[in-house]
Amino acid sequence: MINGHRKVISLSDVLTERRTRVEVRPDGAYPIAGVYGFGRGMLLRDAVRGSEISAKHLFRVSKGQIIYSKLKAFEGAFALVSEAADGRFVSNEFPTFDVNQDLALPSFVALVLSSPKTWKSLQEWITGVGARRERLNVKDFLESEIALPTLEEQRRIVSIVETIETGVDKARQLRENAHSFLFALREALLVQNGDWACPEGWTIVSVEEVCDVSLGFTKGRKLTGPTQMLPYLRAINVQDGFIALKDVTEIEASRADLNRFALRRDDVLLLEGGNLEHVGRAWIWDGSITPCLHQNSTIRARVLDQGVCDPQFLAWALGASPARDFCLDEAAATSNVAHLGLAGARAIPVPLPPLDVQQRIVRDLDRVRRQLVRAEQKVARYMEMRAHLIDALISDS
Repeated sequence: MINGHRKVISLSDVLTERRTRVEVRPDGAYPIAGVYGFGRGMLLRDAVRGSEISAKHLFRVSKGQIIYSKLKAFEGAFALVSEAADGRFVSNEFPTFDVNQDLALPSFVALVLSSPKTWKSLQEWITGVGARRERLNVKDFLESEIALPTLEEQRRIVSIVETIETGVDKARQLRENAHSFLFALREALLVQNGDWACPEGWTIVSVEEVCDVSLGFTKGRKLTGPTQMLPYLRAINVQDGFIALKDVTEIEASRADLNRFALRRDDVLLLEGGNLEHVGRAWIWDGSITPCLHQNSTIRARVLDQGVCDPQFLAWALGASPARDFCLDEAAATSNVAHLGLAGARAIPVPLPPLDVQQRIVRDLDRVRRQLVRAEQKVARYMEMRAHLIDALISDS
């Protein structure tokens, strides 16, 4: 079908699934790739030994292919396989496609798929219940339609978007620099020779010694009495150094749920399960949404006496390497999902300096964190400009 200068086609007209299956050998090393959500490109992970991989096969990706995450398609996890990702490996959850370059530029297809309008329109095809089981199947993906301009117009659009990509890359580099400096400072203030620093007057305590620790609610629980729709936080909302509020959803909850699972300002949230490297990731809740519940993918640590332990200090400490290492060792990985558990969270060791020292450390870290926040805001502005530009160019082409 022709729409102005564009031809509306199915993705199957320009994309062909091609997957290069590779047997996992125990003595092999496999550099892993993934796909960021919200159209942010490829995620590059460290190499993993074959003996540490439960799957019998992985799939090698090639530069110029289109790739997406079946599980995260609903939040825009589509990308063009970059040169840096060429030859890396993904699991069965990441289908890859060759592009018919007589009809479409791989970079243009990637731009279309990175548009919020596009991946939101694909949500109608997603099957399953609950974020961990929702998947965009290949057949449904390929049956979806896009408007395809001429190759010449595709090149023009890609060229225009590349101008703003330069700004995005510079903003991301500033963010990475601020991120690296902040976390290096945290290590310098809290860690010595790979373990907790413990100068005179400091002690090492477990989280349960200074906090009331509890899990959040479980989806699908039986509700009794009057209910209401309430916002709640999931694992995706809890990042290292901030709580992401861009994607807060709601759930039907009872009064009992509200009493039991409502968060309070200064509660510290940490991840109970997920990818192994994310387990135990933590930050403090600022009370910006009231009331707000938390799901059982997160654990809530509520400081018992703020005259003894500053909640902000606890949040910073839980992100430092000794706490992270403890969580990685404690988490039991099954079916590629690791779990810390309530007992594991309660047992995390953290330093407890005198309160005035805790507050000084918090001030030093917060001062640097403000630079990171400004860098994050700059990246967000560029990404928003990029999304608007892509939508405008695609719509007008």
